[in-house]
Amino acid sequence: MIDKELHQGLANTISNFVSLWCIKFAFLLFLKKLGRNVEDQKVLWWAVFLFTIVTLAISIGVQAYGCFFGNVVEKSLQ
Repeated sequence: MIDKELHQGLANTISNFVSLWCIKFAFLLFLKKLGRNVEDQKVLWWAVFLFTIVTLAISIGVQAYGCFFGNVVEKSLQ
């Protein structure tokens, strides 16, 4: 029972991050359409787009996953 709840908590955390970044990507796509005739904005748009992808990966990567699975490890050692 605890394993299922821990996995649900992990899935919830990751889905929250991904949903927030989906909003960021939606704004980026809106801005891309808005400035499609401005050459300098295209370069900046790609830089911000790549930065957004990197920050999503970092945000998911730096989570304290030990908090999700720490209780399972402790119980298995007893």
